[in-house]
Amino acid sequence: MPSPTQNSEKEHRYRLWYLKDEVLRFVGHIDTVKLVERALRAAELPLVHTKGFSKKPKFVACPSLPLGYTSRMELLDFALTEQRDPVAVLKSIAAFSQPRELFHKLRLLDEGEPKLNSVLHSMLVELVFADEDKNEFLTADAFDEFLQALGNEKDDLTHGLLGWGVADKRLKLNSSVRTDAMPLSKFTKVMAEYFHAKFVGGERVMLLKEDGGLAF
Repeated sequence: MPSPTQNSEKEHRYRLWYLKDEVLRFVGHIDTVKLVERALRAAELPLVHTKGFSKKPKFVACPSLPLGYTSRMELLDFALTEQRDPVAVLKSIAAFSQPRELFHKLRLLDEGEPKLNSVLHSMLVELVFADEDKNEFLTADAFDEFLQALGNEKDDLTHGLLGWGVADKRLKLNSSVRTDAMPLSKFTKVMAEYFHAKFVGGERVMLLKEDGGLAF
Protein backbone atom coordinates (compact mmCIF):
# COMPACT_ATOMS: atom_id res chain seq x y z
CA MET A 1 0.00 0.00 0.00
CA PRO A 2 1.44 3.44 -0.93
CA SER A 3 2.44 5.63 1.98
CA PRO A 4 0.72 9.00 2.59
CA THR A 5 3.92 10.68 1.38
CA GLN A 6 3.76 8.82 -1.92
CA ASN A 7 0.12 9.81 -2.38
CA SER A 8 0.71 13.48 -1.58
CA GLU A 9 1.40 16.03 -4.27
CA LYS A 10 5.02 17.15 -4.42
CA GLU A 11 5.21 20.92 -4.03
CA HIS A 12 7.86 23.20 -5.47
CA ARG A 13 7.29 26.62 -3.94
CA TYR A 14 8.05 29.93 -5.62
CA ARG A 15 7.95 33.55 -4.51
CA LEU A 16 6.83 36.10 -7.09
CA TRP A 17 7.61 39.82 -6.87
CA TYR A 18 5.27 41.93 -8.95
CA LEU A 19 4.20 45.56 -9.21
CA LYS A 20 0.92 47.38 -8.77
CA ASP A 21 1.01 50.20 -11.29
CA GLU A 22 -1.21 53.22 -11.99
CA VAL A 23 -3.64 51.02 -13.94
CA LEU A 24 -4.09 48.70 -10.94
CA ARG A 25 -4.17 51.28 -8.14
CA PHE A 26 -7.98 51.22 -7.97
CA VAL A 27 -8.25 47.45 -8.40
CA GLY A 28 -8.94 45.62 -5.15
CA HIS A 29 -6.54 43.16 -3.59
CA ILE A 30 -8.55 40.03 -4.43
CA ASP A 31 -8.99 41.06 -8.06
CA THR A 32 -5.28 41.86 -8.32
CA VAL A 33 -4.40 38.37 -7.08
CA LYS A 34 -6.86 36.94 -9.62
CA LEU A 35 -5.00 38.83 -12.33
CA VAL A 36 -1.77 37.15 -11.25
CA GLU A 37 -3.57 33.80 -11.22
CA ARG A 38 -4.71 34.32 -14.82
CA ALA A 39 -1.11 35.01 -15.84
CA LEU A 40 0.06 31.79 -14.16
CA ARG A 41 -2.74 29.81 -15.82
CA ALA A 42 -2.04 31.40 -19.22
CA ALA A 43 1.53 30.12 -18.90
CA GLU A 44 0.03 26.62 -18.42
CA LEU A 45 1.89 26.05 -15.18
CA PRO A 46 1.02 22.97 -13.07
CA LEU A 47 -0.30 24.82 -10.03
CA VAL A 48 -0.82 23.03 -6.73
CA HIS A 49 -4.40 23.44 -5.49
CA THR A 50 -6.00 23.33 -2.07
CA LYS A 51 -7.90 20.22 -1.05
CA GLY A 52 -11.65 19.95 -0.57
CA PHE A 53 -14.79 20.68 -2.56
CA SER A 54 -13.82 24.13 -3.84
CA LYS A 55 -10.24 23.76 -5.02
CA LYS A 56 -8.17 26.91 -5.50
CA PRO A 57 -4.50 27.53 -6.32
CA LYS A 58 -2.43 27.38 -3.16
CA PHE A 59 -1.44 31.05 -2.84
CA VAL A 60 -0.03 33.04 0.08
CA ALA A 61 -0.36 36.76 -0.70
CA CYS A 62 1.08 39.82 1.01
CA PRO A 63 -1.24 42.13 3.01
CA SER A 64 -3.60 44.28 1.00
CA LEU A 65 -3.24 48.01 0.41
CA PRO A 66 -6.01 50.63 0.47
CA LEU A 67 -7.51 51.50 -2.92
CA GLY A 68 -5.56 54.22 -4.68
CA TYR A 69 -2.14 52.92 -3.67
CA THR A 70 0.49 51.75 -6.10
CA SER A 71 3.25 49.36 -5.10
CA ARG A 72 6.81 48.68 -6.11
CA MET A 73 6.73 45.41 -4.17
CA GLU A 74 3.86 42.94 -4.07
CA LEU A 75 4.70 39.35 -3.13
CA LEU A 76 2.90 36.07 -3.73
CA ASP A 77 3.91 32.50 -2.87
CA PHE A 78 2.59 29.73 -5.11
CA ALA A 79 3.47 26.09 -5.67
CA LEU A 80 3.91 23.85 -8.73
CA THR A 81 3.72 20.07 -8.98
CA GLU A 82 6.84 20.13 -11.19
CA GLN A 83 10.02 22.13 -10.73
CA ARG A 84 10.43 24.76 -13.43
CA ASP A 85 13.22 27.19 -14.20
CA PRO A 86 12.31 30.51 -12.50
CA VAL A 87 13.75 32.55 -15.39
CA ALA A 88 11.62 30.68 -17.93
CA VAL A 89 8.50 30.92 -15.75
CA LEU A 90 8.97 34.66 -15.23
CA LYS A 91 9.39 35.19 -18.96
CA SER A 92 6.22 33.26 -19.74
CA ILE A 93 4.02 35.12 -17.25
CA ALA A 94 5.58 38.49 -18.15
CA ALA A 95 4.22 38.07 -21.67
CA PHE A 96 0.71 38.19 -20.17
CA SER A 97 1.08 41.82 -19.02
CA GLN A 98 2.84 43.30 -22.05
CA PRO A 99 3.45 46.12 -22.82
CA ARG A 100 3.26 46.82 -19.07
CA GLU A 101 6.01 45.25 -16.97
CA LEU A 102 4.21 43.98 -13.88
CA PHE A 103 6.20 40.87 -13.04
CA HIS A 104 9.58 41.77 -11.60
CA LYS A 105 11.35 38.75 -10.07
CA LEU A 106 10.74 35.09 -9.26
CA ARG A 107 12.71 32.61 -7.21
CA LEU A 108 12.39 28.98 -6.16
CA LEU A 109 12.10 28.71 -2.39
CA ASP A 110 14.35 26.32 -0.52
CA GLU A 111 12.71 23.27 1.02
CA GLY A 112 11.52 24.17 4.51
CA GLU A 113 11.83 27.91 3.91
CA PRO A 114 9.18 29.83 5.91
CA LYS A 115 5.97 30.88 4.20
CA LEU A 116 5.48 34.48 3.22
CA ASN A 117 3.05 35.25 6.03
CA SER A 118 5.66 34.06 8.55
CA VAL A 119 8.44 36.16 7.02
CA LEU A 120 6.68 39.52 6.65
CA HIS A 121 7.25 42.01 9.44
CA SER A 122 6.73 45.54 8.11
CA MET A 123 6.46 47.70 5.03
CA LEU A 124 7.74 51.06 3.88
CA VAL A 125 5.15 53.34 2.28
CA GLU A 126 5.33 56.86 0.84
CA LEU A 127 2.36 59.25 1.11
CA VAL A 128 1.91 62.43 -0.89
CA PHE A 129 -0.36 65.34 0.09
CA ALA A 130 -1.05 68.61 -1.73
CA ASP A 131 -2.65 71.86 -0.65
CA GLU A 132 -5.47 73.69 -2.48
CA ASP A 133 -2.97 75.07 -4.99
CA LYS A 134 -1.77 71.50 -5.65
CA ASN A 135 1.61 72.11 -4.07
CA GLU A 136 3.33 69.40 -2.06
CA PHE A 137 4.05 71.04 1.27
CA LEU A 138 4.82 68.57 4.03
CA THR A 139 7.78 69.02 6.38
CA ALA A 140 8.99 66.96 9.31
CA ASP A 141 7.99 69.73 11.74
CA ALA A 142 4.47 69.94 10.27
CA PHE A 143 4.00 66.19 10.57
CA ASP A 144 5.29 66.19 14.14
CA GLU A 145 2.78 68.92 15.01
CA PHE A 146 0.03 66.82 13.43
CA LEU A 147 0.95 63.84 15.62
CA GLN A 148 0.92 66.01 18.74
CA ALA A 149 -2.49 67.42 17.78
CA LEU A 150 -4.08 63.98 17.54
CA GLY A 151 -4.52 63.72 21.29
CA ASN A 152 -6.56 60.66 22.27
CA GLU A 153 -6.74 59.53 18.64
CA LYS A 154 -2.99 59.13 18.35
CA ASP A 155 -2.74 55.59 19.73
CA ASP A 156 -5.52 54.36 17.45
CA LEU A 157 -4.28 56.06 14.26
CA THR A 158 -0.59 55.28 14.73
CA HIS A 159 -1.11 51.72 15.94
CA GLY A 160 1.62 49.67 14.25
CA LEU A 161 3.72 52.68 13.23
CA LEU A 162 7.38 51.74 13.67
CA GLY A 163 9.05 54.89 12.33
CA TRP A 164 8.61 57.86 10.04
CA GLY A 165 10.44 60.58 8.14
CA VAL A 166 9.80 63.30 5.58
CA ALA A 167 11.96 63.67 2.47
CA ASP A 168 11.21 65.65 -0.70
CA LYS A 169 7.84 66.59 0.90
CA ARG A 170 6.84 62.93 0.95
CA LEU A 171 5.86 61.22 4.17
CA LYS A 172 7.69 57.92 4.58
CA LEU A 173 6.25 55.43 7.07
CA ASN A 174 7.59 52.14 8.38
CA SER A 175 4.48 50.23 9.42
CA SER A 176 3.86 46.76 10.80
CA VAL A 177 1.92 44.35 8.57
CA ARG A 178 1.08 41.92 11.37
CA THR A 179 -1.91 41.91 13.73
CA ASP A 180 -0.99 45.42 14.88
CA ALA A 181 -1.10 46.81 11.33
CA MET A 182 -1.57 50.55 11.02
CA PRO A 183 -5.02 51.74 9.73
CA LEU A 184 -3.65 53.53 6.67
CA SER A 185 -7.01 54.52 5.13
CA LYS A 186 -8.24 56.22 8.30
CA PHE A 187 -4.84 57.74 9.02
CA THR A 188 -4.54 59.41 5.59
CA LYS A 189 -8.13 60.68 5.76
CA VAL A 190 -7.59 62.33 9.16
CA MET A 191 -4.26 63.77 8.05
CA ALA A 192 -5.76 65.29 4.88
CA GLU A 193 -8.56 66.86 6.92
CA TYR A 194 -6.08 68.30 9.44
CA PHE A 195 -4.05 70.05 6.73
CA HIS A 196 -7.12 70.96 4.61
CA ALA A 197 -5.25 69.18 1.85
CA LYS A 198 -5.78 66.48 -0.74
CA PHE A 199 -4.32 63.01 -0.36
CA VAL A 200 -2.63 62.60 -3.74
CA GLY A 201 -1.52 59.00 -3.37
CA GLY A 202 0.43 56.35 -1.58
CA GLU A 203 2.93 53.75 -2.67
CA ARG A 204 4.31 50.64 -1.04
CA VAL A 205 8.06 50.78 -1.50
CA MET A 206 9.27 47.63 0.25
CA LEU A 207 8.12 44.64 2.29
CA LEU A 208 10.58 43.77 5.03
CA LYS A 209 11.56 40.93 7.33
CA GLU A 210 12.18 41.49 11.02
CA ASP A 211 15.93 41.91 10.43
CA GLY A 212 15.23 44.74 7.97
CA GLY A 213 16.02 42.73 4.85
CA LEU A 214 13.72 42.39 1.87
CA ALA A 215 11.01 39.77 2.34
CA PHE A 216 11.67 38.45 -1.16
